[in-house]
Amino acid sequence: MPSFGASAGEPRAKAAFRVAHVLIAVALAALASALFLTLSVVDNKYAKPGPQGINGILYLNDAEMGDQAIHYLCDGWAFYPDQLLAPDTLDTAGADALRYISLGQYGNFSMDDNRRSPHGSGTYVMTLHLPDERRAYALNIPEVYSAYELYIDDELVVSLGNPHADGYVDAIGEQTVAFEGSGTVTLLFAVSDYSYVYGGMTHPVALGNPQAIATVREARIGAAAATECMTLLLGLLALALAVAVREKRAETGLFALLCAATAVFISYPIVRGLFVLPAQPWYTLEIVSGYVAVLLVIAICNTLCETSRAAKRASVLTAGAFCLIAVAFSISAPLLSKNAITLFSMAAFCFKLAAAAYLLLCAAQRIGRTGRIHPMLFASVLYAASVIGDRLIPQYEPIVGGWFMEWGCLGLVLATGISLTSMIASGYQRGLSLAAQRRAMEQQIAVQSEHLRQTAAWEEVQRTARHDFRQHLNLIAALARENRTTELTAYLENMDATSRTTSSTLAHLCDHVELNALLNHYRSVARDRSIDFTAHVAVPQNIPIGAVDLCIVVGNLLENAFEACAHRMRRANDAENENGNGREAREGEGEHIHETSDNANAENVRYSVLIAAEMAGDLLVIVIDNEPADEPRLRDGQLLSSKREGWGIGLSSVHDTVKSLGGTLSIEYAEERFSVSLYLPTLPSTRENIG
Repeated sequence: MPSFGASAGEPRAKAAFRVAHVLIAVALAALASALFLTLSVVDNKYAKPGPQGINGILYLNDAEMGDQAIHYLCDGWAFYPDQLLAPDTLDTAGADALRYISLGQYGNFSMDDNRRSPHGSGTYVMTLHLPDERRAYALNIPEVYSAYELYIDDELVVSLGNPHADGYVDAIGEQTVAFEGSGTVTLLFAVSDYSYVYGGMTHPVALGNPQAIATVREARIGAAAATECMTLLLGLLALALAVAVREKRAETGLFALLCAATAVFISYPIVRGLFVLPAQPWYTLEIVSGYVAVLLVIAICNTLCETSRAAKRASVLTAGAFCLIAVAFSISAPLLSKNAITLFSMAAFCFKLAAAAYLLLCAAQRIGRTGRIHPMLFASVLYAASVIGDRLIPQYEPIVGGWFMEWGCLGLVLATGISLTSMIASGYQRGLSLAAQRRAMEQQIAVQSEHLRQTAAWEEVQRTARHDFRQHLNLIAALARENRTTELTAYLENMDATSRTTSSTLAHLCDHVELNALLNHYRSVARDRSIDFTAHVAVPQNIPIGAVDLCIVVGNLLENAFEACAHRMRRANDAENENGNGREAREGEGEHIHETSDNANAENVRYSVLIAAEMAGDLLVIVIDNEPADEPRLRDGQLLSSKREGWGIGLSSVHDTVKSLGGTLSIEYAEERFSVSLYLPTLPSTRENIG
């Protein structure tokens, strides 16, 4: 009956597990959507309150043009398509060609008309009615594609590239223009593009106090620089980790490339804010780097989530193919039609959405196998929300922060970095555990070898003794036959004294065979290192604790004790050598040296290791201590190793073994004496109660 209950409960548990993670994914999607909706209101040039232009005219009063006020000129621009005008030729423009648009309403000069070319020229005009008091103003002009001239009233104040067809040169960059004005001021942008997929003025222009404009611009560049530094630092840390730990080198290399690609993708506020560059090759790098970042995330995620070989190959090949398409698309931008640009835009949207779905599926499969939340679940939901938000909220341009897709890419980078670091840490911990197990195995092999050597030596002693004993019997028999009682008595007394001075090669230190062999091994080590070794061990053979666990615990503790004694002996010898060298140097200078009490007693220090063990009811009590000992180093309550940086592996292994046996471990240090006490239950019920 219990088996039927377990089998019936297992599907219900799995169903509850799946429902819980679906709810988590839905909650994450809601949070990500809320994030992007909040950004679209709080950090959006299009959502800033204030008057906007109507039919090419914008009225601004004193209250609206305060010291900290910034107006983003989005709506109501007068636009003359296919005409490159100047203030003196503006009156010649045909009224039938005039239309009123919002900046960002169209991505290029086709104006969503498939019959028009996305490339060409146009003139944007806005007439400002400013307060009567003359004051300083500033215009912050984001990138304009791909060459323009700006006239304020009748004066040419900025020329980026050459927008004229007979000498066209593209040049793109963010510019800030300061001017003084009052009353009516006319802004005229003459723009041309024959270089890129975007064309004309696609980003709102900021108007305000010069100090306020500079503050926002610096905040934007500063935020981008901080994000850039963080991303590059993550890449450098990944490379350093790969070199130091030697785990997952291929994945950490890919992650470093991912950080580099993401850094290129999000660097445009810095590049455009500080430099004026041609459209190519920078814009190809900017577009392609975003897709390369997705490709690298997919490649790393395939390893982290342990996807099938077929899925790995298909996903990487698909993402790589789209990266090549993006390169071809960007390079051939001057030749593309409106339909081709629209087709690529739809394909890019589908690719990014499919990539987010694939990453989400990989994370879900990983969660199903391990039962633990995977960071890629958060990142894939965030990335999917950024893709959808970018499509559903087209009128968005950040003031200080980043675009939706940048948030999504940063989420992928962070989640990938966290997952990779966790996997490397787990692998490193497994390596340490395997190293500890190997050391334990080597120790056991050494113990067995020593045991075999001592047994062979003992057998040789016994063989010699048997041979000698026959000779003794012959001599005793001869003396007895001759009634030479005096000589016989003296001979027997001599034999007894000789047998008493002959020590056993293999000592009987306890009844437990395996533990006895281990103790004899350390008895031999103590003899070689001139360390006093005392063993009072009363452990029966039939104790219900595995011999392997018992020897791991005792072996690691004894090894630590002997290492501590050896460490103190080396320090004492080094100090003695230094004192001897200094004394010789001073004696060479004619100085008489008196031996200090510390140096005089340095050789009289007694190095000892003690082990005592006995049964106390249902508990096996083991105490091991050594002296002298250094004061232990602790971090976060754990004992640090004296042989390497980090926590002690041997004592960690002892702690884990004792915990698995349901026992307790205590450590004491007093008066240069280090003591470890173990209490191991020998009854299963007792172990369960303690554990």
